Amino acid sequence: MNRTILIFLMLLGLLIPGCSHSEPENSLLQILHNQTQFCSASDQKSMTLEEYCASESERKGFPISIFQYTFVDMDHDGIQEAIVDFCFGENDQVMCMVLKWDEVRDTVSGTEFYYRQMSRIKEDGSFAYSGGEDGDGWARLKWDNHVWIVETVEDSSQKTDIQWYSYPEIDLP
Repeated sequence: MNRTILIFLMLLGLLIPGCSHSEPENSLLQILHNQTQFCSASDQKSMTLEEYCASESERKGFPISIFQYTFVDMDHDGIQEAIVDFCFGENDQVMCMVLKWDEVRDTVSGTEFYYRQMSRIKEDGSFAYSGGEDGDGWARLKWDNHVWIVETVEDSSQKTDIQWYSYPEIDLP
């Protein structure tokens, strides 16, 4: 009987306007709801976001939690990525993670970017970076062979900032 109810609910979601999401969007939502795992690019382990926060908290020695999230097409492939912004103890916006649905591997990959690597994210997916002595600039991401490549772009400071959503209020904007 549970299978019948699940199939009914899935079909109902497809029939109600505004309730149907693509496979990548559904995968990202399930990860944001801690219902499924993603593959951490740094650890090469599958885990939920909750497990990731617990593991990183233990490793770093202070609490790590999700602060906010958003959806934006970072690489202009027509599919939105989820950006999860983390708090380290009392400090917010120290690190974010880009969650990318990898169609070839049929999984979601999570790649961390620290504030100096990625900040001031814009609606078109461009973002600011701070290179220290190498200088500051603007870049965007390109998904190539299952990893992110950072490519510099012209000044994006006048473009529209992304809208962040409070966690855990999860839905597609």
